[in-house]
Amino acid sequence: MLENIALILQIHQRLSRAKAHKVVAAVLDLLNLEKISQLRYESCSNKEIFLVQIIRACIQKDAKIIIEQPFILLNEEASLDFIFETLDMLGIAHERVLVIDLQHQENYYKESGWHIIK
Repeated sequence: MLENIALILQIHQRLSRAKAHKVVAAVLDLLNLEKISQLRYESCSNKEIFLVQIIRACIQKDAKIIIEQPFILLNEEASLDFIFETLDMLGIAHERVLVIDLQHQENYYKESGWHIIK
């Protein structure tokens, strides 16, 4: 997972491999994901994969982050609060994030402060 994320920094920001690894390790540590740094996708939970995807998206500074029907990937989650908390921890502005979900999921997003399209 660390290498997967670090490649973005190496390519888009022209960081050295060592510097990219250091930056990514710090982000994984911030989200308490350091245990998955050396794992491959098939060894991670859906939640861990989702969080890595969020990290990959936020590293691309000018990219809009679109989260489409998060309960499909995260069907074991009763709440998506961890997504909004993760976005806040990573310092991602609400304007950068668009959540697209079905209208019957509306109750999961009440008072989230994030831009939701039904």
